[in-house]
Amino acid sequence: AGLLRPTRVTYNAAISACSKGADWPRAWSLLARMRRECLVPDLITHSALLSAPVQGQPWESALHVLAEARGAGLSPDAVMYNASISACERAPAGAPGAG
Repeated sequence: AGLLRPTRVTYNAAISACSKGADWPRAWSLLARMRRECLVPDLITHSALLSAPVQGQPWESALHVLAEARGAGLSPDAVMYNASISACERAPAGAPGAG
């Protein structure tokens, strides 16, 4: 019997769980592993990563995720833009994008 291979849906669920559990390093590690498996991140992947900055990860990460999604030809939705804006509002005073 062969081993089951994770799918994009599997990775998205795992990344979302890590983000909700505030385990951001693991969420980013899963993204890297997903790419090594030649699975292309989608809007759900990027939205799951954006939930991490909303929950306290540095605001720079939110902007990186948003730029990465756009660079991949994806069209971020209102939820993604709002999460990025919320992360920037919590940036330290004087930081680029600080609210």
